[in-house]
Amino acid sequence: MFGTYRVPTGVPNTVTRNFEGGGDDIPTYSLADLRVCLERGNTEYFRRHFADRVVLLGVLLDLEDRSLTSKRFATGVEGSAGERCALPRPPRPGQIVRPSIAGVYIHATAVNNLLRQEALRELSLPAQWTIKFAVAALASAAAFAWNPATAALVLLGLLVVWLAAATWLFAGALVLPLVSSAAAGVLAFSLAITLRFIVTDKDKRLLRRSFSFYLSPVLIERMLASSMLPKLGGETRIVTLYRSDLAGFSSMSEKLQADELVPLMNEYLTAMTDIIDGHGGFVDKYVGDAIDGVFGAPVDDPEHAANAVRAALAGQRKLRAMNEAGLATLCGFKLRQRIGLHTGSALVGNIGSHQRFNYTAMGDTANLASRLEGANKFYGTSIIASEATMALARNAFVWRELDSVQVVGRKQPVVIFEPIAEAGTATPHQLALCDAYAEGLRRWRAREFSDAAKAFSSFAALDAPAALFRDRALKLTQAPPAEDWSAVHALESK
Repeated sequence: MFGTYRVPTGVPNTVTRNFEGGGDDIPTYSLADLRVCLERGNTEYFRRHFADRVVLLGVLLDLEDRSLTSKRFATGVEGSAGERCALPRPPRPGQIVRPSIAGVYIHATAVNNLLRQEALRELSLPAQWTIKFAVAALASAAAFAWNPATAALVLLGLLVVWLAAATWLFAGALVLPLVSSAAAGVLAFSLAITLRFIVTDKDKRLLRRSFSFYLSPVLIERMLASSMLPKLGGETRIVTLYRSDLAGFSSMSEKLQADELVPLMNEYLTAMTDIIDGHGGFVDKYVGDAIDGVFGAPVDDPEHAANAVRAALAGQRKLRAMNEAGLATLCGFKLRQRIGLHTGSALVGNIGSHQRFNYTAMGDTANLASRLEGANKFYGTSIIASEATMALARNAFVWRELDSVQVVGRKQPVVIFEPIAEAGTATPHQLALCDAYAEGLRRWRAREFSDAAKAFSSFAALDAPAALFRDRALKLTQAPPAEDWSAVHALESK
């Protein structure tokens, strides 16, 4: 205790000095000047400068009685000049700022702290360790919450805030463990990043390597950021499968040399793959000119059906543009593709042997998508989607129902649809075609073949499916079917 002031102390009979300045904040007087002043009897000078004050006697030497303090980086020129009484002030040429302080100034600082009641308060050891642990915990949390670069910026911001807080509290005479806490945070951050790289991120690096040949980098990052990572080995998911093929590819390949066919296929496959990737899907595999795409895996996508249809329409537009541009790589050919889309449950995952495997989709859904791709050649269309795909993407597009078919290898009939355009973009001609075709199909299924033929005839000259149904309706008008006739058309080949 110092009067009524309880001196803050971590160690008994000690005080942590609060240096307000360097060696220039304590008024300094010359003993020689004071002696002459006393001989002259200038008592007023002594009363003005020393009455009711603590006076310390000491020396200012260059080498002796000097110590380093916490203010060694902010000291000033020694000897705050007190007012002279009798002798003139001697010049102080060449005096420099030193990192050390004369011992008398250290004692004077302690006296000032006691008189002004501003000695520094240090936290107890448990409190200091708690702060260090908290800073280390925050740094570790940042390392695991963000990527290393972002986490490093967060840590830097945390240390800046910590420095500002410690400085502000130090101005109020409270000492925080500034350097040790910052060191604990940096050390914890470094260890967390190392642990994350070695252990935590091991699976993510494996997935990046595994999917780098299937997916675009954006989709890989979305997959890793989601909480539903694919199960290595296989899982059942509702997906939309995309199967495309080039019409007349076999005859085309017979007419081209290898050095002509390879650039053509690379041009075509690159363009279509970019479109599939850009709409959230991935290319499962290439089989010659065929492309197998998957939407809805491994990245969970609630809009997988609509995205697959958008990719099909975009591919159709891209191929038309390539044909119109007359690219040299097409060797004068006009390419035409057929696309089949079907949504359903499929087994997706890494499937194959122990030596070689592929991330793929298997099951009846994949088979039906392939059958629908082949059905395009019977109707003269480019895109055919199943009813399941249409049901999920109904409102995003203008559709027309083409037919009810029974594909090879499947007993259950399938209602097939053609996406005409995205909602709001269909032309009046396309809308009129859909209406006339729907009327013809309704008449056809009602066995009103003559009326059906008339409805289909209005667009038969410009539309291959309408021409197909017109011819069917005319034949049945001339030779009506039996009573057990079914409106389901059986496709005889794949």
